[in-house]
Order: sequence, then structure tokens, then C-alpha cells
Amino acid sequence: MNSPHQICEYCSHRNSGGDSRCGHCGAPLKAVGDVLGELGRTAAGIAPVIIGAEKLASGLEKAASGGEHAAGDAKKEEDKVFPAWQWKAALGGAVALVLLAVLVLRSCSPGAPAIGDLTPVDTLPELMRAVSTCQPASDGQGDSCVVSADDPLLSGGITGGRALTFTVRTDPPERIGDTIARWRTSGAAIVSDGTAFVAIGPAVTVWYADRHSGLHLETGSFANRAGAQTFLFRSGLVR
Repeated sequence: MNSPHQICEYCSHRNSGGDSRCGHCGAPLKAVGDVLGELGRTAAGIAPVIIGAEKLASGLEKAASGGEHAAGDAKKEEDKVFPAWQWKAALGGAVALVLLAVLVLRSCSPGAPAIGDLTPVDTLPELMRAVSTCQPASDGQGDSCVVSADDPLLSGGITGGRALTFTVRTDPPERIGDTIARWRTSGAAIVSDGTAFVAIGPAVTVWYADRHSGLHLETGSFANRAGAQTFLFRSGLVR
């Protein structure tokens, strides 16, 4: 068996395994056993690093796999606890409760009389109803009402500084038709002729008749025709 060669650490000369000194420069040579021992120790030091790296890679792989399983398990548990049909049922129930609450509130509202219980004054535009003082007419048909002279509805001197009086009643359809026909032939200036017939009479009074509701309204005199027209728009009788 040939002795292993030794390489001089100083001049890199290759020497036979049995030499104790370099044949080229005379420097001492390390024994083969020492060299092999150092190599072994180096290898032993590297091995734990390699093993640690392998364990780290394995741990990361398991963690990633565990994360996927955890997400999948969470989704399964969510589906078990709250299936899709339960979400839809809950949403439908909430909508039904809201609709029921709206219906209950409407049915319990004290400020909304039934249609058959409305008086002629109830059918007036809201502004006129709010600023008018009314009482039953002396002839028993409808109501007689007054708007005070200083009310903003009459601002600008549209009544010449006077309070405005008017009568209001509800007529059946045939009587409303007769009233409108009479107003047409009396020389009134027609302002509107749709569902509601609105005109300014020869004495600068306002005439109003609603073919649908039967509301029949006649006012006292205004200062001029422009004042009467202003009242019609302010009051909401004409839109």
C-alpha cells in the first residue's frame, strides 16, 4: 500500500507520507493523522448545520401545510355553523320585520283620518289649513274660514290690508259639474282647467272646484287680479 502524500503548508511541495520535513524547503510536515483529524472535525462541525437546515425546511413545509388545513377547517366550521340558506333566511326575516313595522306604524298613526272621515277643511292645501280659522257655515253646508290680515300668506297687500274670508265645502260630482258650467258663463278668467277648475271671478274673487274630490272653494275679493293669482300660487291651490 502506498503511503499518502503530504503537501507542505509553506511551499506546497508534494512529499511522501513518511517524511517528517519538506524535501524542498525543510519545513516540518504535519502527520497524516493530524490532517485527517482536522478534516473529520470540520466535517463534524458542518453536519449539524446541514441537519439544522433540513429540520428548518421540514418545519416550514409543515407550517404551510398546517395553515392550509387550518383555513380549510375554519371554512368547514363556518359552513357548519352558518350554512348559506340560514344567511338567506335571516335576511328575508329582517326585511319582513321592517315591512311589518311600517304597516303597524301607519295603522296606528293618530293624525291620518280615514278617507270617509275627511272634512272639507281637511282637503285644503296644508298651508291654507294651517293659517285658517274655520267654523261650520250658517247654512249647514261646509265651513266658513278666515285668514287674518297680517298673515304672511296675504303679505304684499294682495287683499288691500283686509282679512280674507272664504267658504269651503264638498259637493257631489254632478253639483261640481253644474258649478263649473255656471262659472264659465259668468265671464271668469280661467287660470286652470284640469282635474281642478280654477278661475278669478269678475269681482276679483277666487273660484276653485276639484272634479275628483268634490272640493268647492270661493273667496272674498282681492285688491286686484295679480293679488288673486299670487294667492293661488302661495296657498298651493295652483302648482
